[in-house]
Amino acid sequence: MDLKKLIPDFNALKSVNWQKPEVNTKDILNIFALGLSVLMIIFTLLPWFGIEATWHGDHEQCTRLGITTWYGIFAFIFTIVAGVAALYKQHSLAFCASVLCLLFGFIGLISYTSLVMDDVYLSAEKIKSDLKIAELVGMDVNIIRYGAILYFIAALGSTAVNFLKATGVDVSKYIVMPE
Repeated sequence: MDLKKLIPDFNALKSVNWQKPEVNTKDILNIFALGLSVLMIIFTLLPWFGIEATWHGDHEQCTRLGITTWYGIFAFIFTIVAGVAALYKQHSLAFCASVLCLLFGFIGLISYTSLVMDDVYLSAEKIKSDLKIAELVGMDVNIIRYGAILYFIAALGSTAVNFLKATGVDVSKYIVMPE
């Protein structure tokens, strides 16, 4: 396995026919990479962080979409780059963009500090202390991170698939396409 293939060749982008993408329906890994890119775009538009609170029948919710955070914007941009690179069979570029997507997805996954409620910026320490107080008075509080979790999982899959495509590992003997 030649890891030098993972370095994008930007000179090769000049010779790409941008008017005709190269979609081979027999290449299941490339279809999988494109599908994961589409899913990652959708997951960027989902809430990446939120708080749900229920107290005496009243239900309040505040969420923050992935695209409204700085790391979500970068994740969205690099997701598009990874998808277009996979579409035009520039697998080393798709791999590098997927790695960056994975990084921004991880930041989104661990970030508690991206929520703004009523113009009050909540830090991780403030959220944790407020949750303890809320539990003491009988308030049911849930932290939501479904969009960030789904994005991170899709970015992990995209990185793995683009790694296999960029290094030229033949997995066709392990994957059987229906006729």
